[in-house]
Amino acid sequence: VGTSLGEIVTNIVAGLHRLRGIETSGLAIGTVIGSNISLITFVLGFCGFFTVYYLERKKSSMKREWSMLFFAIGLMFLFSLDDRKIDIIEAGILILTYGIYLFSLFRQEEVFEKVVDSQNNKHKIKLYFDLFMVFAGVIIVIYASSLIIDNGIFIANKFRVSEELIGILIGFGTSLPELTISLHSLYKGSHGLSIGNLIGGGITDPLLSLGTGAFIAPIIVDDIALFFDIPFLFVSTLIAWLFFMRGGKLDKLEASILICLYFVFIWLKFFVL
Repeated sequence: VGTSLGEIVTNIVAGLHRLRGIETSGLAIGTVIGSNISLITFVLGFCGFFTVYYLERKKSSMKREWSMLFFAIGLMFLFSLDDRKIDIIEAGILILTYGIYLFSLFRQEEVFEKVVDSQNNKHKIKLYFDLFMVFAGVIIVIYASSLIIDNGIFIANKFRVSEELIGILIGFGTSLPELTISLHSLYKGSHGLSIGNLIGGGITDPLLSLGTGAFIAPIIVDDIALFFDIPFLFVSTLIAWLFFMRGGKLDKLEASILICLYFVFIWLKFFVL
């Protein structure tokens, strides 16, 4: 959730703009799709250049994460398909789905027991400090997100560019925290944490980020996003999954293919669609 804070707050701010009559659906959906495609292609591929990604194919947690990622993308597509928008009821289902997923994740990983076991004065002091830093960070992100939305609307109107295209570019920027965390995890030798961070961000964005924004005000999904962007995201995710399932690793050739996929997507968005 932490590395997806940019997408979450951006969608919240965009939703508040829609309540005031300023249409920001393109920015909202574009940010989520842009971030997810960036994570599963460019960021994953970029990290793959630094090392050979190894993944335990039989590990139940990885199967759970990949399955949930495909389910989140499918749910976003189905809710957009019926009437070309995500309304408050569908948004509530997205948020509820994420909540159930998070709760089951905590239970399976025994997070609650670990938190209780670690309650001592030293941990409490660190916890208070971390909460303060989170609060300060949220304030900064809210201010930055407001600037992003306002300037995104201005650029779209000034240069007659679609808001969704601006959102795609914003999505790339909001995926940089995941890139940083994943590279740091690789440096520490934690391949599972690195790939889990990317998949976790891909799950959070369609369910929590998009759901929160749509819960404030419905998000209209245009045909390009529905019939090109989301399917491209699904296919890219499927390719990444097949790479890992084929040999339990991601080598440099496969990493380069994922990066090429991202640039193909950007080229199509800018010069073809």
